[in-house]
Amino acid sequence: MPNLRTQIQQVSDSYSRCCKDEAFFEDFYRSFLSQSDEISAMFEQTDWYRQRYLLKSALKSAILFAKEPSVHLVKVLMANIASSHSIDHYNIRPDLYPIWLECMIQTVSKHDPKYSHALGEAWKDVLKPTIEFMISQYNKEDK
Repeated sequence: MPNLRTQIQQVSDSYSRCCKDEAFFEDFYRSFLSQSDEISAMFEQTDWYRQRYLLKSALKSAILFAKEPSVHLVKVLMANIASSHSIDHYNIRPDLYPIWLECMIQTVSKHDPKYSHALGEAWKDVLKPTIEFMISQYNKEDK
């Protein structure tokens, strides 16, 4: 089993390959929104250009968080993302993150020509700290 540093590099490289095609983001959201009427309704008023930008930024931040979780700027960035997804803002419930993750892995598998089961597991391992952090902040009040 590769160490986390190796997995982070693999995911970073995979993400770069996926980003070469804007359809990656469209396909991800098509998959995610198709999971339930509830999820689809959350995005009814979405500015999709902005949303793709936010997802690109969030994925970069998640990879950085896995690599450098103690760096102050990274912690602040993740805290801001978590706050926006908390019960007091967009109300992204903890049970939605596994769905989001599975849709992301499925989309990566379609867009990364070097995709393998091991790479999918690396994506899960690299995104896990961010997802756990987001869930841990769900009920926290803003300071």
